[in-house]
Amino acid sequence: MLKYSMLVLWFMLVGALVVQLSVKHAPLPGPEQSPTTTIVGQLHTTHVLAPQCPCSLRLAQHLQQRHPGAHESILIAGDDPLIADQLKMAGWEVINDVQQAEQVGIHGAPWLLIQDDAGRRHYSGGHGPAEHISGTVTYQEQVIRNNLHQGVQTVPYPSYGCATSTALKSERKFMGMEL
Repeated sequence: MLKYSMLVLWFMLVGALVVQLSVKHAPLPGPEQSPTTTIVGQLHTTHVLAPQCPCSLRLAQHLQQRHPGAHESILIAGDDPLIADQLKMAGWEVINDVQQAEQVGIHGAPWLLIQDDAGRRHYSGGHGPAEHISGTVTYQEQVIRNNLHQGVQTVPYPSYGCATSTALKSERKFMGMEL
């Protein structure tokens, strides 16, 4: 009997691990994007990051290595003074605000949002193609922005990362663990 109990316990633990890995590597849900090629005014690029999210930290390192373009900022969905200070020292405008991310329909990070002066979304998704298991991203945010300036519509890349909104965090809970 003990042998079968141990086997059942082993299957439950392996099952929990599989569920955790599956949910953690699922693409983040994003806001609806209505394709439009007419840009009103300037394009504004917002990079959304999440505190203590490995994918966001990799993106923050990438962004620190280049200067921000015109109308480009970083929104940290939470409080991470160290990352915020490092990005500010690199010349970035940084805003810490979970509610602002939720108001524009972003529930996870990292996320790339490009809007025009009228607030119309021209791009909402990942920063580039990602290798699904490792999460390694080939950052393409500047190519995406240049394509939009040239009138080329870009299909959004999926974004893999961490939940930032309360709704998505509770959706991704399993047996009391945040996935």
